[in-house]
Amino acid sequence: MQTQTLLTPASITATGGGLDLDTSRLTGRAHATITVRNTAGTNPTLACKLQGSTGLARGYEYSTLGATATELREGATTNNKLALRFTQSGARSIKRVALYLDKQGSFTAGKKLTLTIETNNSGNPSGTAVTNGTSNTVDIDTEVSTTAGWVTFTFAKPVDLSDATVYHFVLAGDYTASATINVRWYSKTVASGGTFNTFDATNWAGVTATENLMAYADEYTFTDISGGGFTTVETALNTSVQTISLHARSLPQRTRIYSTVGGTDNPAFAVAGTLTASKVHAQ
Repeated sequence: MQTQTLLTPASITATGGGLDLDTSRLTGRAHATITVRNTAGTNPTLACKLQGSTGLARGYEYSTLGATATELREGATTNNKLALRFTQSGARSIKRVALYLDKQGSFTAGKKLTLTIETNNSGNPSGTAVTNGTSNTVDIDTEVSTTAGWVTFTFAKPVDLSDATVYHFVLAGDYTASATINVRWYSKTVASGGTFNTFDATNWAGVTATENLMAYADEYTFTDISGGGFTTVETALNTSVQTISLHARSLPQRTRIYSTVGGTDNPAFAVAGTLTASKVHAQ
């Protein structure tokens, strides 16, 4: 039997999904256990359940090669951030996003890029990332080439997005602004319907109607797993340990815990979770 982490010990204060775990090679009975402690709030509630998805599928995509290169952090007040506006199709969970980038000049080691997925505010990024919507950093020195190509940003937990809703991919870097040492994001000139937006010191400019930034997103489609619901935890400052058992073949390729938080007065829970099952070894 092998034990894998479904949920690292963490404080949960809002509804959302956890880590995506590879359960594609499990066999026999699987035992999922959560340890929950109510840490704050008046009559708080926490409902946890297992959700599963098949492998990643291509979601948003605009990968037509273009010749327009826009420099991120070109100057102290020019292109401080770059953003791509898109409308999500289907309620999905984004795991990774790739942008078509290159770099010019020599970077100091350790300089990073970060991608956030932000909500929409009158056509511009709101400045607020959705839950889990800040990517792992990308090291410019080792992961971005002087030759344009796809650079992948990965999210530690899949990012849940709503159907038919406008969001923004927002690219930021921590290097000193420069017209000669910077990262460039490529776009394709189109007749209309562009997706490209820039942030200059204090304000977002309106979307450029004639430029489509090059990017794609890979996403999961999570649904509830039959028999994968834990009992709701409520009220007093108590600790609850709960285990459910189900057959491993009922688990799809990826599995996660999804938590729904309710109650009043800033509810919060300390939660950890594991999944124990036998694993089929590769021959």
